[in-house]
Amino acid sequence: MVGVKVAVIGTHSTGKSTVVRNLKRDFLEQGFSVGVVEEVVRRCPYNINEAGDKKTQEWLLENQVLEENNKVKDNDYLICDRSVLDNYAYLSYLINGEDEEFYSRVLEHLKSYDYLVFKRIVSNRIKDDGFRSLNKEFRDKIEEILVEKISSLQNFFKDNNVEVVSLRGDEVTEIVQKITK
Repeated sequence: MVGVKVAVIGTHSTGKSTVVRNLKRDFLEQGFSVGVVEEVVRRCPYNINEAGDKKTQEWLLENQVLEENNKVKDNDYLICDRSVLDNYAYLSYLINGEDEEFYSRVLEHLKSYDYLVFKRIVSNRIKDDGFRSLNKEFRDKIEEILVEKISSLQNFFKDNNVEVVSLRGDEVTEIVQKITK
């Protein structure tokens, strides 16, 4: 059985990991088996954030897809902390434009998601964990790119049965109810 795949997307330091934990908790409380793909970027051997490059995003894309594919078959729900669309937003920022070959790979994999939960920026605060970029302009630009991409892909999402849900807080009850209907 192939499970339902939910990716929590958004720029860094918006609370995606909290949403992932809340989704997992709620699905488990309802008796479902749940797999989680943690932030792949935390294991990346290359420079990240503003210091990253195409090699960084290639590694992230490859490892994101590999982890998702390995876990989706074993669970009722797979929750991903980020998606390949996040990878593309960061790449677009880093190269200041588009990369058609990379984008075609992203589009192909985007078809595998059932839900994209877009966690929006709600606070100017960026938690300094020694990992995330503290550059608010960088974070804002990544969110702007994601908004543009999501908007431009509305027909793609509709044609491929990928539902995009925007979330500003951390409360996931409504999303869980919608997904488990």
